[in-house]
Amino acid sequence: MKKNNRSFFLYFFSFISCLVSMISCILINTNSNLNSLIFLSVVKGIPMLFVILIATINLKNNKNINIYKKMFLFAFFMSFISDVTLVFNVIIGGIFSIFAMLFLIITFFKHHSFKILIFKKRKEFNRQLLAGLISLVLSFCFFMIYSFIFVYPEIPQKLFILKLLFPVYMLFLSVAVGASFFGKTPFLVRFAIILFFVSDSLLFYGFSFGFSPLLTFSNLTLYYCAQNIFAFKIND
Repeated sequence: MKKNNRSFFLYFFSFISCLVSMISCILINTNSNLNSLIFLSVVKGIPMLFVILIATINLKNNKNINIYKKMFLFAFFMSFISDVTLVFNVIIGGIFSIFAMLFLIITFFKHHSFKILIFKKRKEFNRQLLAGLISLVLSFCFFMIYSFIFVYPEIPQKLFILKLLFPVYMLFLSVAVGASFFGKTPFLVRFAIILFFVSDSLLFYGFSFGFSPLLTFSNLTLYYCAQNIFAFKIND
C-alpha cells in the first residue's frame, strides 16, 4: 500500500474511532453496570491506539529519531492508559494523565538545545523564556481562578481528592504550555496544547456539574484533535 493511501486510511479509521468513542461516552452513563463500563473503556482507548500507530509509522519514516520523539510516544502511551482507566477510577486515570503531561514537558525541553540558546543565542533564549513564563503563569492563574470561583464549590464530597489532583495536573499542563514557546515548536503543536488546556478545563467542569451531551462532545473533540495533531506533527 502506498504511503499516502496508508496515511489516509489510518486517519480515516482514527476519525471513525473518535466518533464512536464520543457517541458512546454520550450515551453510556458512568454509573452503568460493569459490562457497559468495560465497553466504554475499550472504545475510549481505541482512538489513542490509532494515535500511537500513526505516530509510530511517522517516526519509522524519519531517519532522525531522537529522545524528543520517543518521549512523545511515552506521552501517548500514558494518555492511553489514562483513557481506559478514567472510566473506572478518576484518581488512577488522573495520575496517568500527570505522567503523560510530564513526558510531554520533557518532549518540549528536549526538542532543542538549551546550551546553544543560552550561550550562543542569549537574546533569543531570554525572549522565549519570557514568553514561556508569561504563558505558564497566565494559563495556571486562569485555571485556579476559574476553579475556586466556579468549580471547587460544586465538587461532590466523594471526589474531594480532585481538589488536590487537578491543580497538580494543570500545573504540569501549564508548564507544557510555557515549554512549547521554547525553540522552534510548530504553531500547530502549540495550538494542540491550548486545545488540551480547554479540553481538560471542560473535563474538570463536568466532574463538578455533570456531563451534558454537548459538554462531553466538546471535551472529547478538543482532546482527540490535540492528540492527532501531535501524532501528525511528531516529525517536526
